[in-house]
Amino acid sequence: SGIRAEILSVMTEAFRADGKLAELVEILEKEKGRDFQRLSTLAGLYEETGNVDKALETFRAALSADGSHIDTRVRVVHLLQTAGKLEEAILESEALVRAAPGNPNFVFDLCETLIQRGDRPKALKVLKELEGRTQEPDILAAVANFYERVEEKDKALALLQRVANSQSSDPTFLVDLGDRYYQQGDKKKAADTWLRIKSVVPNRAQASSALGKVYLDHDMADEAIAAYRDAVSADPKSVHLKKALAIALERTAPGSAAPRERFAEAVALWEELLVA
Repeated sequence: SGIRAEILSVMTEAFRADGKLAELVEILEKEKGRDFQRLSTLAGLYEETGNVDKALETFRAALSADGSHIDTRVRVVHLLQTAGKLEEAILESEALVRAAPGNPNFVFDLCETLIQRGDRPKALKVLKELEGRTQEPDILAAVANFYERVEEKDKALALLQRVANSQSSDPTFLVDLGDRYYQQGDKKKAADTWLRIKSVVPNRAQASSALGKVYLDHDMADEAIAAYRDAVSADPKSVHLKKALAIALERTAPGSAAPRERFAEAVALWEELLVA
């Protein structure tokens, strides 16, 4: 089957290069085989040449030959969505989620289709089920981002709090949670959340550098400079940290109470790095 797939791929590229895909379609149509490779190739050619109905029919025939082929199911779902056949797309998306329950992107596609159809409660139920069957922080954070995108801000915040309070050593979740608080106007809670980075990242230099970047991204100039200085103090041989401090000093100097002093400190750091 691997050789058959490779031959069909080479044939497709050759006929495409010559602008003769229609001829290849005719050749494959005349074959009587019901193998997955032939059917999936033919379905792809129908799709490429704009024959959506035949593409769907043939992709489904290919799935009858190999129902475990995830990429083909994905293509069927996207074709149905493009054709506006939302009910069928939902059924195929549900089959896709059952076939690959560990892939959150398939769940998100299903939820988007459900919301597009107007069935928001079912979409939220599907997301809740995904929450319940995974403990992976990255997946849970992705679910939180999806909640945010569909204006379920309370659910997004609650899930981010859950992730940030987990045993994960990734400070990204604390950064994201603090950012949510910051966007809501609660800068104190945001700052308190970001400070927890120091307890999550055991290396003082790395923790302070991460904190400095967060502060800089949120226009907290004095806090950013203090954090970067602490990072350099913890690891005075790090070129990367000194560069980060110099850049932060330059960036924040114009709006600071002592712009000349900050520019001078930045210049001193760059000169030190040049001779290092």
